[in-house]
Amino acid sequence: MGDTLGAPYRDTLLFMELKPPPSPFRIQLVVMTPNGFGRQPIPGLPDDIGWVRWSPDGRQISFISYDRDIGSGIGIANADGSNLRFLDDTGQYGGFGWSPDSLRLVYCDLSLEGLFAGHSTGDTLHLIDVDGTNKKVIGDLDVNEAYPDWSPDGKLIVFTAGQEATSKSELFVVTNTGKERRQLTHLDGFVRNPRWSPDGRKIAFTYGEIPHRQRIYVMDADGGNPAPVADFSDFAVDYPIISPAWSPTGRSLVFSAKRGDPRLDRLDLYVVNVETGAIRQVTDTPDIHEGGVDWYGSSLDVDPSGKLPTTWGSLRLIDAER
Repeated sequence: MGDTLGAPYRDTLLFMELKPPPSPFRIQLVVMTPNGFGRQPIPGLPDDIGWVRWSPDGRQISFISYDRDIGSGIGIANADGSNLRFLDDTGQYGGFGWSPDSLRLVYCDLSLEGLFAGHSTGDTLHLIDVDGTNKKVIGDLDVNEAYPDWSPDGKLIVFTAGQEATSKSELFVVTNTGKERRQLTHLDGFVRNPRWSPDGRKIAFTYGEIPHRQRIYVMDADGGNPAPVADFSDFAVDYPIISPAWSPTGRSLVFSAKRGDPRLDRLDLYVVNVETGAIRQVTDTPDIHEGGVDWYGSSLDVDPSGKLPTTWGSLRLIDAER
């Protein structure tokens, strides 16, 4: 990838890679072009991780670590894996998102203060600086909140909220101060993984009437016109589509899913065109699970012809979203 591992010059996918049994359990982070080229692992990271994100400036990678030996909580490192550090015991289960200036994180975690005060809290929204300072609760201590994502203009945070008793959830937005909250969806089901489009006009998310049949939907940022982006009928019905992430141009979404023969227990990466619903398979790796994907890049890097110039190895011009 150019001359520096993990330094994204154009479009770069970041995702988790897991080899199923009998291989030893290990989840590692990998970078690759959206066309499946230049696949490289990022060294020096924990073996038990989840929930990956690029920082908006592309200089850092982030993930949730469950590795008690190396470090637990939200892990942050330079894009090449160096300068690894942890925000201890933060965001263990509810996920996190970056502020547009790459200086703060919003994450969901248990609020001990809420429990001590008698609230029936699950995970709730918190803010924290990337150096671990200025931690602040901005969520509702009486509901279970998860999957936060910060709007491109920095003003709003989208997230899911619901009661732990049913696990059903809806999408909400809240200001970055936590003072104004508004419900966006009324779908009466299982809503997960909201992500703002790069221009802030749309929100992608996964939805299903039952948890393991979630499919990708896109709606207007005000909650209007929610609709599936494609026909997912040939994807596995016993496993949800997970981790949709927008392309830098906002034309496509990358995601992880099982497709085809239900006997094949594996996850691959796919890209769907939001306008046409066309789906392209990115990886085809029978012995590897790929999930937890995120997409970094700049829409300014795309040539007017629709081709994508890249500095990865010997690659020349590729259409990353065709």
